[in-house]
Amino acid sequence: MAVQCKLIKCIDPRNPEAEDEKRVVRAVSTGLYGFEQMAEDICHSCSLTEGDVTAAMRSMLHFAREALLAGQTVEMEGLGRFRISVKSRLCTLDETTRRGFSVADAVRQFKVIYTPDVRLRRLIDAQAEPSLTRSEN
Repeated sequence: MAVQCKLIKCIDPRNPEAEDEKRVVRAVSTGLYGFEQMAEDICHSCSLTEGDVTAAMRSMLHFAREALLAGQTVEMEGLGRFRISVKSRLCTLDETTRRGFSVADAVRQFKVIYTPDVRLRRLIDAQAEPSLTRSEN
């Protein structure tokens, strides 16, 4: 499998005033593989109906969302782990010990962090052959 890549102009953060232009390589998506296509592909590879597969996938997504909202890490075998992360502003010790302090006021953003499965990373590293597309920014 070839991973499509392109060159992107960037600024070197260590030397932002540098005269010479720098480039980095970024992966380019070759399309979107969505819920319906995945359900259809699973149906063709096993004896389950599309309704059975769709119901099972919707249930899996529902329970994965519920687990994340309950503060749990969700592990999808062979794919990786998903967990909630939080960014907050820097708070002083004095501020945090005051009676009116609220953790919610310190929170700036919640994010979902994805960590790929080790086996998936190895497969990508072993099988992916980058090829450059000529659409430079």
